[in-house]
Amino acid sequence: MDRDFEVGIERALEALLSMPKFLLRLERQPVDTQPGSIYQLSDIELASRLSFFLWKSIPDEELLELAVGDELSQPDVLAGQVRRMLADRRATRFMADFVGQWLQVRNIHSQDPDGACLPDLTILSECDGPGDRTLL
Repeated sequence: MDRDFEVGIERALEALLSMPKFLLRLERQPVDTQPGSIYQLSDIELASRLSFFLWKSIPDEELLELAVGDELSQPDVLAGQVRRMLADRRATRFMADFVGQWLQVRNIHSQDPDGACLPDLTILSECDGPGDRTLL
């Protein structure tokens, strides 16, 4: 009998954890807008987008408090929060992803420099890993 209960709980958890509303950040289009039209995000949606873009994580308490108070969308408040977030250590994930995509340093291990064109190039072989190459 205990096994049936465990299986039931396991299946319920699997269903909950695989639901799109759990896995994805969904934004709802306001009811009064036409499909495909431009509309302003709520402060909560703005906080979510901002934190996942700059930190690859959920909004912190300060960001949420401003969003709940409908203050985050004010240009001076938003600019201040962006500066604060970029100064935070969590922004290093954003920087690493940005540099990795823009300069394609993620793929640098799979690229062999042409020895004929660059006979004196030794700096890449001295790097231990992708993190070292991002610093270049």
